[in-house]
Amino acid sequence: MSVETIQTQNLPKSDWPMSHAVQAGNWLFTSAMPPLDNASAIAGKTVGRIDVEAQAAQCLVNLDTALSAFKVDRSHVTKTKSYLADLRNKPRLEAVLQKSWGPAQPARSCIGSIMPLTDIGMQIEATASLTEKAVSVVPARPVAPVGPAAPGGASAGGFFFSNGHPSIDAHGKLVARGDIRGQVEQALDNLGECLKAAGMDYSDVIKVNCTVPSWYGFMRYNEIYIKYFREPFPARATIQGRLSNEATLLEFEVVAAKGKEKVTIESVVTGIGHLSVKKRSDTIYVPGLPGAMAPHSHAVRVDDVVYICGQIPYEENGLMIGWGDIRAQTIKTMENHVLTMEALGASMDDIVKTNVSITEDSMIPIFCEEYAKFFKGPYPAMTIAVAGLAQDSMVLEVEAVAVIGASKKRKCLVR
Repeated sequence: MSVETIQTQNLPKSDWPMSHAVQAGNWLFTSAMPPLDNASAIAGKTVGRIDVEAQAAQCLVNLDTALSAFKVDRSHVTKTKSYLADLRNKPRLEAVLQKSWGPAQPARSCIGSIMPLTDIGMQIEATASLTEKAVSVVPARPVAPVGPAAPGGASAGGFFFSNGHPSIDAHGKLVARGDIRGQVEQALDNLGECLKAAGMDYSDVIKVNCTVPSWYGFMRYNEIYIKYFREPFPARATIQGRLSNEATLLEFEVVAAKGKEKVTIESVVTGIGHLSVKKRSDTIYVPGLPGAMAPHSHAVRVDDVVYICGQIPYEENGLMIGWGDIRAQTIKTMENHVLTMEALGASMDDIVKTNVSITEDSMIPIFCEEYAKFFKGPYPAMTIAVAGLAQDSMVLEVEAVAVIGASKKRKCLVR
């Protein structure tokens, strides 16, 4: 077994501690591909406006470069996630995806986000199966229109990846305007139809991502959420970002899986929304981790794949470390990842992908300086998005995906 580094000159250089893509086990995870060529020049003209078509095409060229390095193509991609600086450009991005991707579309989601690099208008990340082509999931009854994407999401290797689900009905109409409870129900009902079509249900969900345009109504959102998801909860991250549907209060996307073994990681401290007093045999309770700030677990492992929640800079006693201090918060956040990985009998070098939400792009250099100290390298794939977070003075949240054994056997694409 070995850790192999694949060198390429066909992707842009990055100043961040990251690989462009990492393959471990049967899965490939890419960083968010920016619209930069291998000389780090921005695609298209950017004088006064963003050349959406040129930037989208360059993101896809970079994605194809990463896929080909591992001898797979777009047909193996199960999910892409796009980050747009201006959601008014989403129809133009979707037109490029529709035209260039072909008929076998993966699951997709798209959110509005401040870009971490100057003058870029988008970035696109992907997950792909090494061993199987993605299979489109088609719900028995129509759910919300999804644009150029698999109708109900995509599956491969026993895993299901959903599209982004806002509170939209089958006719494309917003449901429950101004009512976050009603919007949670509509979005999760849509998701349930897609899970059913994939041969799964809510109990198979291992990771939930939710984007909210504001934190108003966050507790009411959780009230409805726990009617669909029960303990042991999936891992989860809720991030503030812009949504493309007017008056939409949230959008969900999930990963679900069936496997031979499922293990959940929790704190010894009972988290918010956790009602069970008894300890479960399928859960590892970890001293040092903070109690969850919402109804979610710290991590869920299915066989050798682990999805980890958005870890935050909190101590076990529920106190935030380093109010507004990116260095202190990076250290504590990553220490919580260390506790999670050690509880699984793994190490930080089993992490293959991280998604970083940071409140100011000026903090990225200090974040990267401290983040790099937690890995031996080559580093995981990484996506950074500038986004709002749930707690005042919290400036960082870091999600992760790990493959047990990746510390000893993985391939990393670097420039």
